Amino acid sequence: MKTNNCHRDNIRRMNIEIKRNDKLAIYLQIYKQIKEQILNGGLKSGDKLLSYREIAKRFDVSIITVTKAYELLSDEKLITSSQKGCFVSENASAIAIDYNMQLTEDNLKEAIKSAKTVDISLDELHTLLNELWHE
Repeated sequence: MKTNNCHRDNIRRMNIEIKRNDKLAIYLQIYKQIKEQILNGGLKSGDKLLSYREIAKRFDVSIITVTKAYELLSDEKLITSSQKGCFVSENASAIAIDYNMQLTEDNLKEAIKSAKTVDISLDELHTLLNELWHE
């Protein structure tokens, strides 16, 4: 009985929206949305994902489309498969931390580049960062 409740909770948290008129292929839409939910903590390590058939039926897409999306997630080690279904991998949290650290680093590089362009000193930038951090 607990498995069903857990399964329902995971399904409720797994939000996917297919836009048929989007230029992005449907399998990429599914992939990107699930990946984002994993990287942002909406789906956590051990959470069970909807089955291939459930997604295919719910969104009226082929199982091949879902398979492509899940294969990309698996290639990035964000999900794992077993006889019991597909799950968010145990190392997804570490991958999310690395991803978000890289994103933060990239944003800071852009901020530094921008600051150098308008002659903001390192001390001024540090003061600004400190003020923003404490807001």
